Amino acid sequence: MSDALLLDLLDPQSRLVAVDKGSGSLVEDLRDDCGGIIQGLDWIVRKFTSYDLIAMIFDPISGDFAGVEALQDVWRAASAAMGDVAGNYGALSQALPSVWEGDAAASAAHRILRMGQGFDVQREVMELGAACLECILNAVEACCQALASLLSLIDDLALKLVAGGVGWLKEVASGGDTIRKIIRYIEDAIGLIRGLDQLIPEVIGKLAEISGALKIIEAVFAGLAAATNAGPGRDIDDVTGTL
Repeated sequence: MSDALLLDLLDPQSRLVAVDKGSGSLVEDLRDDCGGIIQGLDWIVRKFTSYDLIAMIFDPISGDFAGVEALQDVWRAASAAMGDVAGNYGALSQALPSVWEGDAAASAAHRILRMGQGFDVQREVMELGAACLECILNAVEACCQALASLLSLIDDLALKLVAGGVGWLKEVASGGDTIRKIIRYIEDAIGLIRGLDQLIPEVIGKLAEISGALKIIEAVFAGLAAATNAGPGRDIDDVTGTL
């Protein structure tokens, strides 16, 4: 048995750093996918007014996309920090028998291990929260990409029609192929948006359940702390009672 407890502990605080919210990269990424006419109108509107035409089109669907991305990063960082804490408790539990033997030592090592397992549950719960937010982000991005494709097709149709008789003849000869594509994209976009409307409340409900689970875990931790301190408290009472 050694006289010194040697541990190589992780620093969970290093995980908890400020997250950059970003500046709405989703809309910027989609700006070039909306077709030349829409981009031209957007440039003119932004040049001579304070409005962003393309952002006005996508914002009702995308919402605070960058903010949710930042929140997802926070959940992931917190999950990693909880993993580090769990690992530290596990390392302490394994190292304790090297400096302390007996029934009391075994009981203490078991209690420390249970605390570490509790932190590991928090890690998993927080990772699930981050995964829920990722589902929302993926669904929103898919809707915005479908809308951008629709705008691009409308742009193509407008260019064909502006081209005059040749454009009309090509559209007639193809049996209205471009119009059919636009209709299909409209239907796809409507389906995606309806799916988004159903998905987000479900995911928010899951996040509420995760929050409730974390509160339960917090209460369990409080109980464990009270139980851990009760024994030493009674010992102190016994000692002071004999003085």
